[in-house]
Amino acid sequence: MKVQTHLQVGATLDQAMQGAQSALTNVASAVGSAAQGLAQQAQGVLHNPSVQETIGTLMWWPFGPPQV
Repeated sequence: MKVQTHLQVGATLDQAMQGAQSALTNVASAVGSAAQGLAQQAQGVLHNPSVQETIGTLMWWPFGPPQV
């Protein structure tokens, strides 16, 4: 009887570990796709000409824009 109980506990632990592992995998893939979406949005923003102009201005801010 004791052996059977140990086997049941072992099987339950295995199932729990597998469940936890698949949950972590799901979370990781969700985080990964969210990060990918954010990266694509950021790329779109950075390629926007007015944003590039603003970034250029901010980079020169301590000295003012270059005098041509």
